[in-house]
Formats: sequence, C-alpha cells, structure tokens
Amino acid sequence: MRQDFSAALVAFLLVSAAALPGVIPFLLLSDSNLALRVSNTVLILLLFFGYGWGHYTDARPWRVGLTVMVLGIAMVLIAVVLGG
Repeated sequence: MRQDFSAALVAFLLVSAAALPGVIPFLLLSDSNLALRVSNTVLILLLFFGYGWGHYTDARPWRVGLTVMVLGIAMVLIAVVLGG
C-alpha cells in the first residue's frame, strides 16, 4: 500500500514538472494569445527531445525526435482549427 502511494506521488511530480514549461509563459506574459503561442512553441520544441527515446528503440534518434515533434505540431494545428 505504501509503495502505491509513493509511486503515485512520483508520477504526480513527474507530470507536474513536465507541465511547468507550458505554464511559465502564462505567468510572464499579459497577452493570453501570445502566451498560448509561446507555450505551444516551447512544448513542441520539448517534444523534439524525444530523440533520446530513439536510442532505446534502436531507431534513428533524429527521425524519432522529428516524428514526435511533427505529431505535436499536427495536434496544435488541429486545436487551432477547432478554435483553441
């Protein structure tokens, strides 16, 4: 039971730390539209660092990073088209 709570706490801290770079532009910029675009840009650039995952999958790291980044761009574009 204790191991479950400690694992849940670690997962919570990791998710919170991963979301922090996306929140910072909203804290620093007064224009919410600009903050949203800066946040999207920062998070898309962070997605590129998935190239490290390519080492574990025996894939080409740059291709993995670019693929994950392109998928992130596609999701942002879909959200923008839908009004986000």
